[in-house]
Amino acid sequence: MKSWLGTFVKVGISSCLLGEKVRYDGSHKRNDLIIETLGVHFILVPFCPEVAIGMGVPREPVQLVNGISQRPEARGVFQPDHNFTVALKTYSDDLSPQIELLSGYVFKSRSPSCGISSVDVYTRQGQPTGKTASGIFAGKIIASYPLLPVIEDDPLNNTKVREKFIERVFEYYHQQSRDIGREHSA
Repeated sequence: MKSWLGTFVKVGISSCLLGEKVRYDGSHKRNDLIIETLGVHFILVPFCPEVAIGMGVPREPVQLVNGISQRPEARGVFQPDHNFTVALKTYSDDLSPQIELLSGYVFKSRSPSCGISSVDVYTRQGQPTGKTASGIFAGKIIASYPLLPVIEDDPLNNTKVREKFIERVFEYYHQQSRDIGREHSA
């Protein structure tokens, strides 16, 4: 694979994957493979939507619950009346200027905020529905930036998947550069 060292390609990443202790229980999910392989090619820009919206560490765990029209909502496990859905969506909207500077994003799998499609959905009574969905934050980012290369951490363990993601990020970065060049010449 061609090395692209020296570029300033930015990729967003769930903070816990970089070893930041931001999870609900005060732990992290540091992933050395991601840090060592993607960190060679990209500037990894951490985001933790739960901390950003003021949920704190440690905090009550959150799960996706069937909401109105069967759209999942991020609700507290122990206090289901705590609904974080609007705050997570608002945070993703507020990040637009920063997300526009990214050329890819690595989300934490199975996170009710950051999972892409691997998050279990529960009934209001806390029973599994057997369905999965995207986390609230990740879903909003993906809907707002449909061309942005995104992936969860788990598939990056596969060398071919990881290399393909790296290629997609560089292709997106080069397209961004061409678009900026056209804007400046117009």
